[in-house]
Amino acid sequence: MIVMTPLHESAVAAEGDGTRSAGWSFSTADQGHPNLSYSNGKKIVFMVGCGHAFAIWAAFPDPAKRPKKADEKAYITIENGKSQMNLTGTMQAGVNDELPADTMYFFQSDLGYDHDSSAISSPAWQKRQARLFDFLDSGRALTISSAGKVYTLPAIKIDDWKARFKKVC
Repeated sequence: MIVMTPLHESAVAAEGDGTRSAGWSFSTADQGHPNLSYSNGKKIVFMVGCGHAFAIWAAFPDPAKRPKKADEKAYITIENGKSQMNLTGTMQAGVNDELPADTMYFFQSDLGYDHDSSAISSPAWQKRQARLFDFLDSGRALTISSAGKVYTLPAIKIDDWKARFKKVC
């Protein structure tokens, strides 16, 4: 369950009952590609997935923010109570029913590396991925913030999600 801030209370209350289960889930249903996501019951709020690229999607903390141009740079900070990660990506509208087009998302591909670079299979990339997974798997709530806006997701409590993710990706 998302810990509500005043920013998100009205938006979530307006959404009503959703058809998805709220909370964290891990799946390989999309052609065997691993996907760790948090849903608020209506849409995905946060997702890390691996398929054609390694992708991070996070509902942008300020739902009123709209990019001024295509692929506008975006920044978010994720904190877990012990440390933080600062991520650089782009602002994008969602792309499907689970990541709806009426929601602005922070999007990062390949942990910030160029998708066409051989660096995405390098030890440095693998180290960055391991650091992200360890960070997410801290057993603590995750606070996502940008431009003074913030929301909090509960700790991930899915057995062996990290090992299952790494096995495939």
